[in-house]
Amino acid sequence: MILTASGVSSTADALARWEIGEYICEAIVILGCAGEYIAEFTNCFTGGNRERKDALSKKSTLVLIIGLTLGVICLFRTNQLSGTVIESLGDKAERADKKANTALMDSGTALTKAGEAKTVAESALDKSNKANAASSSALTFARGAQQKVEQARADLNKVTDKAVALQKYVDEVARRARPRELDGRKFVEILEGKPQARVKLLYDPNTADAWSFARDIYWWLGKGVGGEKGAGWEVSSPEPIPPDAKLQVEPNSANTPPAMRFSGAFTRFGITFRSRSTITPPNGPVPSASACKMTPPSKPCLFWAREELTAAVLLSILDERGGDTQGEDDDSLPDDMIVVVIGPKPPIWHPARPK
Repeated sequence: MILTASGVSSTADALARWEIGEYICEAIVILGCAGEYIAEFTNCFTGGNRERKDALSKKSTLVLIIGLTLGVICLFRTNQLSGTVIESLGDKAERADKKANTALMDSGTALTKAGEAKTVAESALDKSNKANAASSSALTFARGAQQKVEQARADLNKVTDKAVALQKYVDEVARRARPRELDGRKFVEILEGKPQARVKLLYDPNTADAWSFARDIYWWLGKGVGGEKGAGWEVSSPEPIPPDAKLQVEPNSANTPPAMRFSGAFTRFGITFRSRSTITPPNGPVPSASACKMTPPSKPCLFWAREELTAAVLLSILDERGGDTQGEDDDSLPDDMIVVVIGPKPPIWHPARPK
């Protein structure tokens, strides 16, 4: 009888359990023998009493008989299971021998076919070598074509990049050619929590762009417009630049147009920010709006109010601060006032030309 793998495993488990049973029975026999010895040769547990010795001797004899009987049963079952396993292993060995003989015969046939296959393989190898030579030539040609395609793609990418850069340049030039516009929401966001001062707006009366831009600053710097919240500064309605505006630039000529009498007229933005002298920039961080509620404000507060207002206006026009000076000092002004002079829009200023 041939046992399956699971059958062999199950039989081995059962055999191990019966062997353990044998050991247990041997222990019972030893226990019975120990009881007989104590009853016959010692006075332990009996105190030398003859009746107790006889009772202990009888009980030990029964334990001995039970241990021997159970041991014989376990031994019989262990031998039976061992025989089953040995018989199964013998049958498997016989089958394995038959399969080995069959495999030897098959290997002879395989050797014959291997020789035939070798001949076919040598013929195929010769054809493969010829095909490799042809493919190598084709691969060389394909690599040359691939290099030309990659070079053409690189040239196309360069042309495309230049076209995109040129389009951005044209769009930026067109945007800068339009009238100055204030990004109101961005303007208010930049000024949030910054030091404040009173603001007076002056504009060039001969330029519609100057008036509309001054109006935008008035709206967004003050209470807002169209339901949108403004920065909340105290700002006056835009007024024309007075004809007798004090000259701030050279040449100091009375014939200079009022709008051109401020240094900001010669910048890219045409805007001037004037206040009392704020001397050198103060050290430390920008003070908060709540820290500058004093009247009049301290010089650091006035300095930062003018600086932040300048940055907010310039960043809201072209998203850049500029790099040239738009600030002027005028000690005739009140301590808490900034005058913003919007002159004529300068001739178109070009962004950096793409290479």
